[in-house]
Amino acid sequence: MKSRSSIRLAFIMISRKRWAGGYNYQYNLFNAIDRHGGGNITPVVFAGHGDDDADLQGLGRIPGVETVRSVAFDPENSRSISPI
Repeated sequence: MKSRSSIRLAFIMISRKRWAGGYNYQYNLFNAIDRHGGGNITPVVFAGHGDDDADLQGLGRIPGVETVRSVAFDPENSRSISPI
């Protein structure tokens, strides 16, 4: 059960194709949060529609992990912020 002080912590999806070590890090981190976080932290993964479904399903099998998919997180839609 989540306590009143629970937080939702955002992560951008790291695919295995781009960086396998980063994916494994997130996977292990989310498992550790599930096992030891006492329901106080909810990882929220932001992913694009182009991200690998198998990668997202792997993370989604971890209890408490939420996934938000949007075209805003597809690589072709990301923009660099230029200085003013």
